[in-house]
Amino acid sequence: MADGDKAIENEADKLRVAFHAKYSVSDFVEKKLYDQRDIDNIKSNDLYVQQFIRKTEPISEAADRLHEALKWRKECGIRDATEESFPRWALERGAIYFHNVDKDGKKLLFVRVKEHKKDASVLPEVKRFFAYHLETQYNEDPHSEITLVFDMADAGLSNLDMDLIKFVITCFKVYYPSLLNVMLIYEMPWLFNGK
Repeated sequence: MADGDKAIENEADKLRVAFHAKYSVSDFVEKKLYDQRDIDNIKSNDLYVQQFIRKTEPISEAADRLHEALKWRKECGIRDATEESFPRWALERGAIYFHNVDKDGKKLLFVRVKEHKKDASVLPEVKRFFAYHLETQYNEDPHSEITLVFDMADAGLSNLDMDLIKFVITCFKVYYPSLLNVMLIYEMPWLFNGK
C-alpha cells in the first residue's frame, strides 16, 4: 500500500469513528433514514468516505456532511434511480445532459436554463434528475471531476429558480463534494447582472 493510500485510509477511518460516535447508524437504518447499501459502502469505500473531509475543518463537521448526504440519498431514492424512473418530459426536454469534455478532459454537464420553468410541482423530479446525472457519473468514475455549464442563452426571469440553484450548490458542497471541477455560466442575460 502506498503512503498516499494509507493517508486516505487513516482519514477515512477517523471519519468513520467520528460518524459512528455521533450518529446511531443502526437506528437510522431501522427507521429507514439511511439506505443499508450506503452504510455498506461507507464501511468499505475509503475514497467515498474521504471526500467529505476538509483539512481546515474538524472531523465532526465531515461527520455531519456524511450524515446529511446519507439522509438525502435515502429520501430521494438515488440508489434506485434509473433513466426509466423519470417522467418522459425530463428526458425529452434536453435540459440536463452530458456532452463532450473541457480543455482539461473533464466531462461537461450542461444545464439549459431556458428549458426550466419555475414550478414547485415538478421541482422534486428536476432535482432528482440532476442528481441522477451526478450519481451516474460518480459511479462510472469516482476519481474524475466534472465541469458544470449553466447555459443561460435565451433564459428569462421565468426560468430562474433559486431553489434549484441552491440545490445544485448543495449537491457539490454536501452530497458530491469531490465531483465539481468548475462551474461556468454561459450567455448570462443582461437582466441578471447586478449593478
